[in-house]
Amino acid sequence: MAAIPVAAVSAAAWAALCGLAAFGVVVTVGWVLSPRADDGLGVPLESAGLVWLVSHHAGVTVGPATVTLLPLALMLVPLSLLRAAGAWAARITAVQGRLDQALLVLAGTTAYSLIAFGVSQVCDLGGAATVSVGMTVGWSGVVAVIGLSMGILSAKGGWPMVWSSLPEFVRAALAGAVATGAALIALSAVVGVVAVLARWSQVVGLGQALGSGWTDAIGVCLLSLVYLPNLLMWVLAYISGPGLIIGGGATASVFSVTGGLLPSIPVLAAVPSEPGRGAPLLLLLVVAAGVLGVVIVQRHWSFELRDHAGVVVVSTTIVSIVVLLFMWLSGGALGAARLGYLGPRPLLTALSVWALTTAGALVVALISALRRPRVLDAGGDPTL
Repeated sequence: MAAIPVAAVSAAAWAALCGLAAFGVVVTVGWVLSPRADDGLGVPLESAGLVWLVSHHAGVTVGPATVTLLPLALMLVPLSLLRAAGAWAARITAVQGRLDQALLVLAGTTAYSLIAFGVSQVCDLGGAATVSVGMTVGWSGVVAVIGLSMGILSAKGGWPMVWSSLPEFVRAALAGAVATGAALIALSAVVGVVAVLARWSQVVGLGQALGSGWTDAIGVCLLSLVYLPNLLMWVLAYISGPGLIIGGGATASVFSVTGGLLPSIPVLAAVPSEPGRGAPLLLLLVVAAGVLGVVIVQRHWSFELRDHAGVVVVSTTIVSIVVLLFMWLSGGALGAARLGYLGPRPLLTALSVWALTTAGALVVALISALRRPRVLDAGGDPTL
């Protein structure tokens, strides 16, 4: 059996190197196909390191442009690698108990953060780029803790064990939260696709204006894909009421579109210049997500009205906390001026999602309770 610190450091190093290699391959291929392929091999290697750091939410400044807008899809790469590394380390060390697991996570996280710090010091594009050391160390540590912990739990069969140990009330609330969250994502995706198709000519026209070659088109498509989860969060912010801040003071919601010109990003051409009269009805989609959550709970659990209302409130609160986190992560800067901030209002969006989903879920829970046959208790009084 390997020693826990040795296994943890090895796992962290493997995850970091694989992540750097994966981004390095993609960036190098793009560099070879680009007109700047004569700049030297150091440029794509340093660029790959910067992309790897950005996937951990590290702030990067290149010239006058600051990038803090985390592409949420890219974060799946380090998380997946760290999960696999954590599972491997847990298997070869046969960790026992929470203390061993905590030591494995702590040692692996420390090593991973140090590697990220080292990468941030060498990826400066010849002095043109600056990486925020605080964001690099802090966020790489957060990603490492989450990924390694997931891997250890999966290796020890911890997820079913944790689920079975939870009280019935908590399991019902979590199930409702998952159903509500999945419905919010699905409905946001549908609205986003419809919006893009409705203004397809504007989206394509703006994309063509950014570049005429096929490599430019591929680059725009890849950027849209890595920011796809961010865009889903933006759509959710739009349909839940608070809307978006789209650089330069421009805002867009189901109630109004105000401010200056939108940034020249193709997908933002899908934002309507004015919301239609029926746009506020999109709020009902968020209500419907809350309704779905309570329906899922009712299919598997049976509670009295008071407990059912408690499950609803806990469930929608969990959803709102997760929404708050992802709304915060989905916004940031892609440069200066009109790219100074793109994204939602996290707190207002989370509160709006909570209010709308809770309202829909409580109404359904109340209707179900009223339709349920009344049963006489021992004293002869009817109870729900």
